[in-house]
Amino acid sequence: MIPGNEILFYAIELTDNTPGDGRTVRIGGVPLVTEGISFTLSDLTVPTGTVIADFTGINLYLSADGALDGGDTFLKTVTPVVIGAPMLVNFTGVPGGDRIIPDNTTIYYLLVADVAPGATGGHTFRLGTAGLHVDMRDTGGGGPTPYTIGSAIAAADANFIEINATGVPSSSSAGTAGGGGGGRGRGCGGRRGR
Repeated sequence: MIPGNEILFYAIELTDNTPGDGRTVRIGGVPLVTEGISFTLSDLTVPTGTVIADFTGINLYLSADGALDGGDTFLKTVTPVVIGAPMLVNFTGVPGGDRIIPDNTTIYYLLVADVAPGATGGHTFRLGTAGLHVDMRDTGGGGPTPYTIGSAIAAADANFIEINATGVPSSSSAGTAGGGGGGRGRGCGGRRGR
């Protein structure tokens, strides 16, 4: 991972597989202030020195294919980045249409680390989530129904992203985890330079 670049560290694949039921499925829940996608970024078991200053924020994108590329829709940036404690990307300010999960069509939400230009080479981070870490809500055809989806992702030293000041991206093999309710999350992934 090159300082001053973005790198995908989490993606969730969602589809509404109950079309015609009169319900609309949304990510983020209501109210939006405390609901969204929860996760933890942490250093390795033997710390490399990763600090908040290594990041300018976490960017949220909507994607048709789950790959971080120019076809994605930027939704928001969350700051500050927290290291070693739970963090929430809530959907406050995201337009309602960008939160609706379409019928029988797969979409993805991507969480992308925006690495600071002055980030320190050799600092490393990994992803962890609790089970049921994504807030959802169905509306229409009755009262709103909140629920959560997403399997736990264990933070593992074998699945990490390293900031590399020499300009050569570096990451371990990507991990995956299944999820409920039509959702599936996965750990560390692709990158996009600026």
